[in-house]
Amino acid sequence: WWTYEYCYPRQLTQFHMNGNGKKRDPEHALGTMSGSTAPTEANAVEMTIVRLKPSISPRERRAPPSNHRTLRQRLGGGTVCDQTNRPRATSMHFQCPLNWQSRPETRIISISEGSLCEYDVMIHTTLLCGHEKFLPTMPKGKETIQCLAEPEGA
Repeated sequence: WWTYEYCYPRQLTQFHMNGNGKKRDPEHALGTMSGSTAPTEANAVEMTIVRLKPSISPRERRAPPSNHRTLRQRLGGGTVCDQTNRPRATSMHFQCPLNWQSRPETRIISISEGSLCEYDVMIHTTLLCGHEKFLPTMPKGKETIQCLAEPEGA
């Protein structure tokens, strides 16, 4: 029902689409870089390396818990929430996906509202995978084997 647009690193927006594929009201900024205490220059974005704790909430049980490192960015100063009268805010979590070799595109994996008008967004991006600290840890006792078809006539 909601559509989301994230323009790195500046803003996360939530809106509805009409039948013609155009945005329609209401449109909410779920957080902006200018609403946070971070610098507003893209190359000076303040991010923190964290390990996500496994969740026990029923909503988040759909995805297996992950303990590999995540890059976190805080966005604040979003549209004022009707229920709390405070600006909406979002924690953006960027993670190298487990299947990073076969899935190169950047994707929003999940968006949840942990508390009223406070959001958590998980984005999988291979842009982090070039740094060893962000590579996912493989389960112990298992090894990944990548097979390729042998060229014909070889």
